[in-house]
Order: sequence, then C-alpha cells, then structure tokens
Amino acid sequence: MKILLLAYLDRNFGDDCMVRLFFQSFPEHEVYLCCRDDTRLLPFADLPNLRVFRGSLKAASKDKSFDACVYIGGSTFIIHSWKLALVRVLTDDLALWRFLRKDGLLVYLGCNIGPFHWKHGKRLVRYELKKASLTTVRDRYSLSVAEGRNCRYHADLLFSMNLPRVEPLGDFLGITCYNNLQHAGVCEKNAAFLAKLADQYIEHTGKGALLFAFDTGVENDLFAAHLVLSHMKNKEKAQVVAHLDNGETVLAAMRQCRTLVCVRLHAAVTALQMGLPLVPVTYSDKMNHLLDELSFPGKRYQWGTLWELPVSQVLDEVLTAPRPQVDKEALARDAYGHIEELKALFSQWEARHKR
Repeated sequence: MKILLLAYLDRNFGDDCMVRLFFQSFPEHEVYLCCRDDTRLLPFADLPNLRVFRGSLKAASKDKSFDACVYIGGSTFIIHSWKLALVRVLTDDLALWRFLRKDGLLVYLGCNIGPFHWKHGKRLVRYELKKASLTTVRDRYSLSVAEGRNCRYHADLLFSMNLPRVEPLGDFLGITCYNNLQHAGVCEKNAAFLAKLADQYIEHTGKGALLFAFDTGVENDLFAAHLVLSHMKNKEKAQVVAHLDNGETVLAAMRQCRTLVCVRLHAAVTALQMGLPLVPVTYSDKMNHLLDELSFPGKRYQWGTLWELPVSQVLDEVLTAPRPQVDKEALARDAYGHIEELKALFSQWEARHKR
C-alpha cells in the first residue's frame, strides 16, 4: 500500500517518537511523511524506509496513487472557535475526505479528543469521525465523545516502546519545561518557581538538575528551559537537555534522574515506563485522563497556579515520591493495539483489492 502519513512536526519528542514507531511498524508498506520543511526531518534521518512527500496536504489529496491517509498524533481534535472550525472544514477536512474516494482509507491514530471551547465542537468532531475509516484514541473520555464511530481505545502509543526500568535511580532532578505562547505571564512566574525548586534541590542534595525541552520547534520549550536557568542561583549545576535528534538524548538524560517533574504528557509516559518517581504538573485534561486511568496515587499540581505554592511543598514531594507501580508489560501490549487495529484494517483493504 502507498500511505500518506500526517503528523505534528514541531521537533516534539512525543510526536516524533510516534512517527518513528509508525515507520518501524509498517516496513512492508510505502509510507510517505508529509513534510514541506526539511529541518523537521532530523529526528527521522536514521529510518531506512523514510520517504517524504514535500507537497501540501491539498496536493497529496489530489494524488490518486495514495491508498490511505493516516493522521498520527495526540491533540488532533482541538476546536476553540467557530472561525477555526470553518478553516478546519474548508482546508484540512475537505482534503482529508478526498482520500476516501475509490475505497481509500482515512485513519486517525493515537489521538485524544478535545478540549472544546466552541459549543458545537463535539458535533463537528463526531461528524469527522463518522467519515473516518478508523480512529484510535488514548483515553476513555475521548472514546465516550466519539460514541463508537469506528473508534477504539488503547493506552498511549508511546507505552508500546516498553522502555527498560532504570536501575539504579540517578541523582539529578529532572524538570520538563513548558512554554505556552498564550500565557507568557504564567510561564515567567512558573520559570521563577521551578528555578527555586531546582536551587533548593541542589542545595539539599548536593546534586544537579536537568532542564528538559521536549519541544524545540514553534512551541519552543527550549526558551522555557533557558528562562528557568536564567532565574537559578546554581547555574553551574544545571544543564538544558533539548530534543534535537531521534529521542536518545532525552531518554539518556532521563536515565540519570532521581525524580522527574513532568509537565509534558510524554514525560510522564516515559517516566512511568522507566520506573522513575514523578511529580505531575497538569496543563491540560490529557494529563489528568492519563493519571486517572492509571489510578496514579501521588499528588498532581496545576500549571496555571504552580507558582502560587510554597516551593518547599513541591520539594518535599520531589524528595519522597515513590517509584510508580504500573504493569508496564500490560500497558505495552495494550498500546500496541493502535498498530494492530491498523494492521487489521490494512489487511482487510488489501484482501478487497487483492494486493
């Protein structure tokens, strides 16, 4: 099969790992990653079966040689206003629906649905899902919104990486920094808070801190990491770790951590697999859904009000957080269900077309 792969390409650790998993899982197919900016391809440079479609989605949708279009990614269905909804329908949706001609396939893989700040957002998404050949979601709230429209639930796709447990724990405090372009004031206040947290950890333990930038594209967590560093007193004992490669730099640094303050969702997913104690900071519902479904017993903090807390309270959680107790093997099997659902769909399609 000839497949067009759409993804959120922003040098984002989680999304890049999902793209890599897709290429590794479907070597028998001719998969083209839709990308018009070669600087976004660095995380995939070592993939032997990487092919790139360098045109627009509209151009790809008019290419009748594609048998399927797969949109892989987490926050695929976010609709904030009627204006954005209109743009979505007239640009992305009309192009995506062209792939359904002549019995082609349209798949959304590994996503969550929402949040919605427009009252008709759910209705539009349900209409989109009704047209899709298959949708797999990573939380049960999204499954309930979809209301069964060719939709399946599995654990977050990155759990299928089944990363080895870290033995023994490292010495560093890890902090996944987060830049929110719409809330610069909160980012500044939280940067000062996290700098104090890192300083107090360093002074209490004599060890260092690693400031992670999981997104180094437009969202620019690298800016947030350097903002935290600029507020720190003990700069010489802190290091910025940026996602700029196939993910190994971030994973290698995580293995050196004693505890991880997780703002990014996939920081929590990787920490849970590695058995790293974590302190979650939630900036959206998707982190809460993940923690709720795993019955995570520890404290969680809200991104919007983190800076209002006593630093000593969060430091105590950092120093005492236990190793997470999850069945990583079961999670890995469940997470691979996203891929298995798609393999089954492809097999059915090939049988119909006698490929």
